[in-house]
Amino acid sequence: MSEEAKKRGIDKDPHYLEMLRFTRMQLLGVELDRALEEEADRIPQSEINDYFDKNAKNFEQISVLRIFIPKVKQVPPKEGVTPADMEAAGKEQEAAMGKVAEDLHTRAAAGEEFDKLQKDAYEAAGIKATAPPTSNPKLRRMNLPASQVSVFDLKEGELSPVISDLSGFYIYKVVSRTRPTVADAQEEIRNTLRGQRLQALRQKLQSSISSELNPGYFGPEMTTSPPGGARPVLTPRPASPPPTSAQPKE
Repeated sequence: MSEEAKKRGIDKDPHYLEMLRFTRMQLLGVELDRALEEEADRIPQSEINDYFDKNAKNFEQISVLRIFIPKVKQVPPKEGVTPADMEAAGKEQEAAMGKVAEDLHTRAAAGEEFDKLQKDAYEAAGIKATAPPTSNPKLRRMNLPASQVSVFDLKEGELSPVISDLSGFYIYKVVSRTRPTVADAQEEIRNTLRGQRLQALRQKLQSSISSELNPGYFGPEMTTSPPGGARPVLTPRPASPPPTSAQPKE
């Protein structure tokens, strides 16, 4: 088909030449992005070491035991309850579950097993589901909400106070602590820096480039579209349907 198109001179057709130019621009853009990815991937070891030194605490891992105590009991709904009644009941339940949390904290400090305490917490909250496991062997700062990050300040074997969060009450005990080396975090750091460098390279290019539509080509209605509007896209001319076979005369 391509050879036949050449015989017919389609490779000299203005529409074909314009499509060819546009396709070439697109391909060059793809190749540029590939080159930027390769450039972003050339990260010196010194930059990886520097990132690790500045963010070493974020790679630290602790193994903990954790008890979760819901703030609200699961009770059957009652008819005719007003929003004010529900709010008052919620505050009463939260206070009651707070006392349960303090009791569980005392028992944890006395050495009771955390799995047993977690089961008792669920029973006190009226939850029929199986209590979750209390062991969390690999916990990092990014895995915890801001209200619970203070757990990383605890020493091995130390018990946290009762931590109140929007979702409930928490009790932690630090079992062990691991401080990885830069070699352990090498690949993770490389991926992070690669993404940051690639984004910076793209933004630098995009901020230095501006475009203006040609009204002689696209028409005034396209060139006056508001910023952020749809951009015109060149599309091939619709192909004509293939000719049907000639029917023999009767």
